[in-house]
Amino acid sequence: MNKSILLVLIFGIFNFCCDNSDSSNDNDFGLYLLRDTTLTTLDAKEISIKSLAVQNEPIIDITDIAAYNWEEHLITLTSEAFVRFGDVEDKIKSTYGLPFIFIAEGDKVYLGNIYPAYSSYIHIDLPSITVAPFIEMRIERAPSQEVEDKRNDNRIYSVLQEYDKITQE
Repeated sequence: MNKSILLVLIFGIFNFCCDNSDSSNDNDFGLYLLRDTTLTTLDAKEISIKSLAVQNEPIIDITDIAAYNWEEHLITLTSEAFVRFGDVEDKIKSTYGLPFIFIAEGDKVYLGNIYPAYSSYIHIDLPSITVAPFIEMRIERAPSQEVEDKRNDNRIYSVLQEYDKITQE
């Protein structure tokens, strides 16, 4: 009996240590909304990105991306992700949009903003996405040329390349 228990324990430990599953770590890659849904983008800009807590599940993760045109920062979504991302518009309470954080390799890379299609407001220092009824979505560069283009972060590129999502078209 004791040998059986010992064998089960050894086998369990071996399987745990040698797990090569493809599951991602929490907050590994994707677009995340802020956990505190009362924070506006203006509020979020005043707080260190490292201090901003994100929701448990991303609105877009690596499995939701069919292709990513790196030159244009144009994301082709899977059909399931397209439907889910369209639902984000219901969470946007004003023309000022909704803050998001892009996470890659577990790091908070940048703060951005999601705007409803009817908004003419823009944060000149943040990348942005407009919710539109298209399977492709573009992450726009911050309009101010004085601001670094954070969309070109190597951590984002590395993950997209690892999962064979990069296109140049």
